Amino acid sequence: MRLLLINGNTTQAVTDHCVSDARLHVSDDTILTGVTARYGADIVTAEPENLIASMAVLERLAEHYKDHDAAILAISFDSGLLAARDLVPIPIIGMTEAALLDAAAISDRLGMLVFGTASLPLYRAMLDRYPMRDRVVAIQVVEVTSVSAYLDATRLDEAILAALEEMRRRASVDAVVICGAVMSGVAERLQPLTSTRLFGGMKSSVRRAQALLQSGAVAHVPRSGLARSARVMGLSPSLMALFENRGAQRSD
Repeated sequence: MRLLLINGNTTQAVTDHCVSDARLHVSDDTILTGVTARYGADIVTAEPENLIASMAVLERLAEHYKDHDAAILAISFDSGLLAARDLVPIPIIGMTEAALLDAAAISDRLGMLVFGTASLPLYRAMLDRYPMRDRVVAIQVVEVTSVSAYLDATRLDEAILAALEEMRRRASVDAVVICGAVMSGVAERLQPLTSTRLFGGMKSSVRRAQALLQSGAVAHVPRSGLARSARVMGLSPSLMALFENRGAQRSD
């Protein structure tokens, strides 16, 4: 299996961390490729940055997808997920969507743990796109004072455990998705310290990619709407090729 991990933030350390965590959940013969956005925010926290991240994700995906069997978006807002699925003919997995699907398989009362109040609107907007949104009964925020503090996840363990207990007490959640690409591996590390079932995006994404590929799933290119795609211009050659191919498929 050849998996592509695309980080929509520009911080290489986040990409490296996600690849390292993914490596723990795949077979030894799996090829993992991590790529980082060339432009945009170091850590996405607001809608303008997320729009840029979505474009950066699509460009990197267009450059690398042909050498891979599936791609994981290693950014917790699943930035560019729907557009990527519309354009690229391999399975595309959003890390937060994957974790929510796993959590929803065991519980009707889900929680989400997010980092920084500023990111709440992005998570809520993302959640509105997913069918399991009605099962999310609590979203708890762990505040972070800086990007450097956020990147040092182990220093947040105490705050994370306190937030988990607050969600359990306040909303009786059974399962919690710990959001954030930087937080990959935190769910597994802290699981022995709490009775709440914890889910992390990278482990869930890898498992979903494996399941999809083993079942023989391929990407679905929608054929509804206009007979031809809108004309686009000014994109990188690789991304332009994806749009042109999409137009050809829709006019079949």
